[in-house]
Amino acid sequence: MDGGRLTGVTRLVLGRLALLPLLLAAVTLVMFVLAQAAPFDPVLASLGERALTMDGPTLEALRAARADTSAVQQWATWWGHALTGDLGSSSSQRLPVATVLA
Repeated sequence: MDGGRLTGVTRLVLGRLALLPLLLAAVTLVMFVLAQAAPFDPVLASLGERALTMDGPTLEALRAARADTSAVQQWATWWGHALTGDLGSSSSQRLPVATVLA
């Protein structure tokens, strides 16, 4: 075995590691697109019981603000936060995602 050459297994592992960021980016982008296309109301889902006490115009304003950003914009913003350690908050558990994953 030549010390200056990479073995087949090492080359395979390095190749797969190089593809990991692209795979992670593609999977997370697809998740954002699917979430935006989902038939449920994300504003009601994120507000939970608090939505019951809000008036119609307030809910519509929240929906309009959310509709102004595309899935790609939301995804890019999420990546900006994720790279600094902020994974967002869980809408179902009302906790930071990092806490839920820990």
